[in-house]
Amino acid sequence: MAAAAALAIAMLAGCASGPAAPEIVPSDSTVRLGRIVSKTFLTQVNEETQPRGGGVGVGLGALGGFGGSSGGGVGVGLGFDLGRIFGGPPPTRQIDIYAFKVRTLDGPEVTINSPALPGLETGSCVRVISANRPDYPRMSPSRECP
Repeated sequence: MAAAAALAIAMLAGCASGPAAPEIVPSDSTVRLGRIVSKTFLTQVNEETQPRGGGVGVGLGALGGFGGSSGGGVGVGLGFDLGRIFGGPPPTRQIDIYAFKVRTLDGPEVTINSPALPGLETGSCVRVISANRPDYPRMSPSRECP
């Protein structure tokens, strides 16, 4: 019975594991310094203010025998949070998206679509992070420009 419990735990561990942690900077990225040349409003997008979970949980229980008892068992349960499932859409907020033109210190100009953040104004120094992915290039404020 202990082998069955171990097998059930291993199976649940494989099913319950979430996605891998996101990469902070992709391995194929390049980072350049630059200055923002212009900032142009593009659009507004809605963003959920509270992450919406699936409302599903998985549990495991085990029962072992004591003394002369030879019985035992393993149970698996699946629970649903009905409040999350039927609670309606999560609250949203509107975020302004801008097209930032950045002149990198080594010459090329890059256009980056991004929300406005503190430190991202015309003339500000930024790090431009480029990668071979659809959601790049990105940028972040920097104090490293000469």
